[in-house]
Amino acid sequence: MVKKTTIDMLTQDNVSIKKQNYVVQEGEEYAIGDTWRKAYANTLKGRIALQEEMSVAIVGEVYIVWGNIPTMEEVPETEVDNSIQPPNIEERIAALEEVLMMII
Repeated sequence: MVKKTTIDMLTQDNVSIKKQNYVVQEGEEYAIGDTWRKAYANTLKGRIALQEEMSVAIVGEVYIVWGNIPTMEEVPETEVDNSIQPPNIEERIAALEEVLMMII
């Protein structure tokens, strides 16, 4: 079995890395299993993740296009309020009935 890592969709602002396992039979390669894919943004955090997760060769090839300075700013993470619950079925029916009464 051969494992290949491929640089896919490389732009100034991001890159997608693909990993795939192959078997070789009679000189032909056949992909097996699921394809692994991950995108990295040309931000400080994206560059750190790329360097931690990929080989020096892959990082070097990406940096040929990206250069030495990130081209994108970090997107601030937003907090999710998990305490908010979606309405239950009774609440949904009551809301629909209320809307119907407004229409009629």
